[in-house]
Amino acid sequence: MKRIKYKPLNSFIKKEEKRKKGKIKLIEEPVQLKVYIPKSLSKELRKLISMKYPEYKKGNLSVEVTHALIHWVSLHKNANNTNYEKVCINPPNSVTMVAVKVRQELAKKYGFTPRQALTNELRQAIARVRGKDPRTVRKWMRLLERYEFIKHLTGDVWEIN
Repeated sequence: MKRIKYKPLNSFIKKEEKRKKGKIKLIEEPVQLKVYIPKSLSKELRKLISMKYPEYKKGNLSVEVTHALIHWVSLHKNANNTNYEKVCINPPNSVTMVAVKVRQELAKKYGFTPRQALTNELRQAIARVRGKDPRTVRKWMRLLERYEFIKHLTGDVWEIN
């Protein structure tokens, strides 16, 4: 009977990809992840991979999908911390809609879309769009500032993006 040599877990972790005998080694021991994507996206992905790697090798698709997922995860987690924190790349649709409506309210008042507005005017526009409650107005001021739809310049002046 043959003896089976078990490799320690650290032996699966490679610092960089290595190609040997037509097989591509991944960064860590691979696991199966079954996902459903649109057929058109699958065709486009396979077409791009075949253009990048002229000769077919087993694992090309896995490597590219792994790189894409690594990139996506790195965008969504704090680089200084191993804990996952909510990092917002694009604002939610609701915030974008409120920002557009606030701009429209300010445009009604001025007759054109202003690039700057006073705090009271901005608060009044938000109150007309979302409600008069001071907590609601504060919340939307914070959200609009967080997603860079507005920017505090000086004193009572806000820039509207």
